[in-house]
Amino acid sequence: MEPSNWNEDESMRPLRIATAIPILLVCGAVSAADFTFNVPVRIENSIIWTIYVSCYVIENEIDSAGSNVDGVTRLIGDGSTRVELTDGEFDGIVTVEVDADAGRYPALARAYRCNLRATWPFDPEVGYLPGGGGVAASPDNFRRVYEERGGRVLETLENKVHGRIEQ
Repeated sequence: MEPSNWNEDESMRPLRIATAIPILLVCGAVSAADFTFNVPVRIENSIIWTIYVSCYVIENEIDSAGSNVDGVTRLIGDGSTRVELTDGEFDGIVTVEVDADAGRYPALARAYRCNLRATWPFDPEVGYLPGGGGVAASPDNFRRVYEERGGRVLETLENKVHGRIEQ
């Protein structure tokens, strides 16, 4: 994939990334995933080529900030979906399926966390990186890495969501 051409006016527009609270469906069919998350994602005016939406299902109770009440994470299962962007834009639903790990029970699920991370092949100090190399931004350092290594300002960043699972 060749980098798209953009003019200076476009490069100065800030990036907007938003994820909304996912819709959680607990599936009962044997061949279906134990949990399916439909995460709305909107990315505008970015240099991002690829995003990954990851979801984690845990046994823990969480507080309003998404932190474990007891401080220890008991993971039931996790899943991730990769999405290739077209011209740095995406507006749609990303579906992430999560199966319980061996020996873990979906009925014990109490909470979930979903987050977004991204990669792009550009560094302002060296230009486009050769050989498919790239810069990666994790959920916790997304703003800093994108602004320092992507050369653009983030106007909006909501790249983490969490909630309780009621059973």
